[in-house]
Amino acid sequence: MLGSAASTRSNSALQLHIKSLEVDYGRTQNSSKKSPS
Repeated sequence: MLGSAASTRSNSALQLHIKSLEVDYGRTQNSSKKSPS
């Protein structure tokens, strides 16, 4: 039970990490489109 709870917590952290990476990537793509220098 403790193990599954720990894996669930790390899964949530991983999801948040992936989400922030996607947001950062989207921002990079957007800024690239605005200024193609």
